[in-house]
Amino acid sequence: MNFKIVIVSLVLFSSLFALELKDIQEMCGKVLPGTVKVAEMKYKESVYYAAYDDSDKLTGNIFVATVKGYHGPIRIIAGFDKEGKVVNYLLNHNETKEYFDLIKKSDFKDRCKGKTKEELSMKSADNKKGKIDGVTGATVTCQAIVDGLKEAAELFEKTQKKESAAVK
Repeated sequence: MNFKIVIVSLVLFSSLFALELKDIQEMCGKVLPGTVKVAEMKYKESVYYAAYDDSDKLTGNIFVATVKGYHGPIRIIAGFDKEGKVVNYLLNHNETKEYFDLIKKSDFKDRCKGKTKEELSMKSADNKKGKIDGVTGATVTCQAIVDGLKEAAELFEKTQKKESAAVK
């Protein structure tokens, strides 16, 4: 089955990392294997990219979200399947290496994969219904990653509704 790839830039604060089309193309293959090219699109104020495999078939949705981490912005490039579940994601950040290594050494990334917008929430004392456990010592960064994934998932839904309305 075909997926749709869409990359959307979210501006959640004034410092946004610049992405070049060539950078997007390189990242897409890592986030959604099989992606070989992207096409720039627009959704309201956001720019996104439709990604295709070598047969020119849409391969999924990839969104770029920038959120505030503990030590500055975190850019998240997140791939979603056609049901809106996280397939994979890449990060660009300025977090403290020692603490970020705690996340890398854990299975945190896998905890986020396969989650829909509704499931993208951290477990905490205040939120027992959360689906994702954070990493002790890196809770703020984990929360920022989940927040970015959720923002991307929300835009995924909006673009899907827009496309459904256009088909009718």
